[in-house]
Amino acid sequence: MSSFHILPPLVASLRRHLPFSARAGKTILANRRGASSYMRPSSRCSVTQVYDGGERLGLMCQLEFEDAGREPSIIVASVTQLSVDRKCPVWRDIVAYQKLRRERLVESGREIERPMVSGTVAPVHADGLRRGQEWRSGK
Repeated sequence: MSSFHILPPLVASLRRHLPFSARAGKTILANRRGASSYMRPSSRCSVTQVYDGGERLGLMCQLEFEDAGREPSIIVASVTQLSVDRKCPVWRDIVAYQKLRRERLVESGREIERPMVSGTVAPVHADGLRRGQEWRSGK
């Protein structure tokens, strides 16, 4: 089953819960740090919009960062590079999507970044969708 088919219902589910807080992964932080090397950017951000990037890009989101003493910055990044608190109402949906997306990226030979879960690196085969399983919202 192509992960492309799960995106429309997942996007709708995530949009119902906007905005929600998250932590940015290493790749996102490295890009932010390159824009302003004089300070260490915060990994805390708010997900303010969700986009369907199709099979090639996957699920994308708009992130807003508010670092002390600076104007808020906005970045668009992959949901696979985020960590969401377990208390977030869409946490299970995001973890399930991340697992499915990581499996697809590994199968295609593309590099992946594992998201952080509760301060530790999540295993590639975390709880979530199994290969070939259809997407169903947690609701």
